[in-house]
Amino acid sequence: MATGTGTYTLSHLRPLEVESSHILREVAAEFERPGLLYSVGKDSSDLLRAGSEGRSAVHPGQLPFPLMHVDTGFKFGEMCEFRGRTARGVGGELIVWRNEGAIADRVSPFDRGTRRCCGFLKTEALLTGLRHHGFDAAIGGARRDKEKSRAKERVCSFRDAFGQWDPRRQRPELWNLYNARSNAGESLRVFPLSSWTEQEERGLLLTTRAGPLLSASPKIVASDGGKELAAIGSVDDGKSTRIGRLSTTRSRSTRTSCRP
Repeated sequence: MATGTGTYTLSHLRPLEVESSHILREVAAEFERPGLLYSVGKDSSDLLRAGSEGRSAVHPGQLPFPLMHVDTGFKFGEMCEFRGRTARGVGGELIVWRNEGAIADRVSPFDRGTRRCCGFLKTEALLTGLRHHGFDAAIGGARRDKEKSRAKERVCSFRDAFGQWDPRRQRPELWNLYNARSNAGESLRVFPLSSWTEQEERGLLLTTRAGPLLSASPKIVASDGGKELAAIGSVDDGKSTRIGRLSTTRSRSTRTSCRP
């Protein structure tokens, strides 16, 4: 694009950032108590950039909604330290929510299976956390290209009083107008990164605060028969693992998952 003083190049990522920032401003204006779901992964890190860094939704002001992290009790120490440091860096309130009952019962994927374990430690914890803090909107980093069911997802996705999604009850979103109305007990999930793709997220990742954590670097890795199962940090925090042998290798991990 030519100007009076020269030329400049507009990255293809910039319009996506502008769209995400616009959605976040709409959320801050329309909802009484929104919260941003922060998992420390690449999705929520790009989402946090759109909300707090550089030419973002509220820059130079502070983030207008708290960050909520669902802690399963299996997160590695380096990730927890990074989580707190990032929250302080953006000037946001950090809410760490856990299903204390399930953790006290020592729920694990080995005893209950992965699906049931995630149901207790993630899904149930998320729903109770949202209800406890009175969030009427939960901002997440889901994209439409992740799976087939996501292709039907709206930017403002309606949830009933049980936190369930019904595709027949979703609202039209014409001309980038979003319907934020909900009754008592109901809520919405908001996905500002809906139009992004995996490649575009990776392209922006290295410029975010999570870039060093998720980029290739020496990490403690759990492996089984030469197959990498989980990257669990750059240092061994002393927790026992039951999924394989521990070794140190250069690993590029774009998913900050749990460590059993």
